[in-house]
Amino acid sequence: MENVFPPIFIGGSGRSGTTLLVDMLGLHKDLSPIYETDFVSYIIDLFYRSSKEKFYENKLKYRKYVEQWSELLPQRPHNKQTYERYVHGPHYINFSKQEMRDVTDKFLSELTLANIDKSVITYLNELFSLHSKNDNKLCWVNKTPAYVNYSEQLLKWFPNMKFIHIIRDGRDVALSVRDRIGPKDFSVLADWWMNQVLLGMSFGRKHPHNYIEVKYEDLILTPSKTLNFIFNSLRDSNQRVDNNQLEDIIEQSYDLNESMIGKWKAYPYQEEIFEFTTKSNTLLQYLEYGGISKNV
Repeated sequence: MENVFPPIFIGGSGRSGTTLLVDMLGLHKDLSPIYETDFVSYIIDLFYRSSKEKFYENKLKYRKYVEQWSELLPQRPHNKQTYERYVHGPHYINFSKQEMRDVTDKFLSELTLANIDKSVITYLNELFSLHSKNDNKLCWVNKTPAYVNYSEQLLKWFPNMKFIHIIRDGRDVALSVRDRIGPKDFSVLADWWMNQVLLGMSFGRKHPHNYIEVKYEDLILTPSKTLNFIFNSLRDSNQRVDNNQLEDIIEQSYDLNESMIGKWKAYPYQEEIFEFTTKSNTLLQYLEYGGISKNV
């Protein structure tokens, strides 16, 4: 049967709701979510952004990387909190350690400088198709936040792909990142958030037909409307989940916490929020999050 969806990738700054989004899209009967696949970006770093003189050395590096990365499959380490509940879990990889290693061995044995694109495309299609087949679904949607840094290469591999960019108020992102993985400096966090958001938006300006932009806040407040906007943008209007059915599934499956929106307003050290807002004011205003005001 012909796929009802094109290849779908999701990216955004960390702590912007990428996991929630891919998990929700996986509620569709034909879409299997596969997420936290940082081996994809590692392939780009090794074979596209590294010296060709290191090609054979990098093949060995990638083999060793996959041996470590796949060791606990189908489980993977994560830093989600206990209150973050997902239908498919904090990560979702639906192939085994041995399956990944076998596909990787084949990939590396066939990989040459002359056929990098062809080999990588075959490799990813084989892994992702294996994942969706094991999930009894036709198609896949793949998420890793850092894909905003790699979207152009993803497009070269999959010219008909859709890139879904999810954006969240940078001040809430900063608080969430700061509490978990750092850095602590709000000025540094502002630079990082702006860079990630602008990378995604820049891709959208260059490739509007391959780009879908949504906000985390809309996903929390109006989830079924936001998901069906995405399905419609994927030109899958005939395959959309019924709104009433979708709302029932969402209500049963998620504890959507509206208090996570605008959490920065209650942060006790407002001078740090002011520092972030001052630095990123133009982008915050453009995205209609509000910038400098008397209340900040």
